[in-house]
Amino acid sequence: MKDLVININNKIEVEWDKKYYKSNIMDVNDKFITINIPMLEGGYLTLSKGDYIEVTYYNSKDIYKFHSKVIGRDIKDNLHEIYIEHPKDVKKVQRRNYVRVFYGHNIKYYILKDKLNSNINLGHGIFEDAIIIDISGGGMKIKTSKELSLGDIIISKLTIDDTELFVKGRVLRSIKDENKQNICGISFIDMDGKTIEKVIQFVFLLMRKQRNAALKEG
Repeated sequence: MKDLVININNKIEVEWDKKYYKSNIMDVNDKFITINIPMLEGGYLTLSKGDYIEVTYYNSKDIYKFHSKVIGRDIKDNLHEIYIEHPKDVKKVQRRNYVRVFYGHNIKYYILKDKLNSNINLGHGIFEDAIIIDISGGGMKIKTSKELSLGDIIISKLTIDDTELFVKGRVLRSIKDENKQNICGISFIDMDGKTIEKVIQFVFLLMRKQRNAALKEG
């Protein structure tokens, strides 16, 4: 795929024995791609030369899957390096703005009073409770008892892989359900590349968990 550019420091996941190990791009040259040793819950994936792997690659807009082959490994400055071939059979999984998955978890948020202030100031807001109904890389739908108006800017605290992530969003729509709760559509705004990448990874993880659960039930 010609539009796939592998960037240093971008995150990847390596699928092995139906498990997904996290790694990142350390270097790219004409001959191979260097990644660090993949990890899962503190454990290492000890890949060897000749192993074939499936890789999920994240950038700030899209998710890609491709196959590759381990062509070598080394240790430099106490860091394990693994060398893999350039992508084969690249497939774009889904554009971030179109993937929306059910979540159903509690979050905290507050309304940003100064809409012209682009900074997320955590010391100037009273947090309210809400439930995320669904989430995508571009936004989310929440349910809250608090009245939110179109155009309101909110700061939400998400928990992703035991890490707190603060994101800014604009209210695009708001309706009441049968229980007089406010159902609000939120579009993420002013997110840097790293934050977008974390949200995309989180959404993709949810998709995978839900798909695996459906397969087990089936």
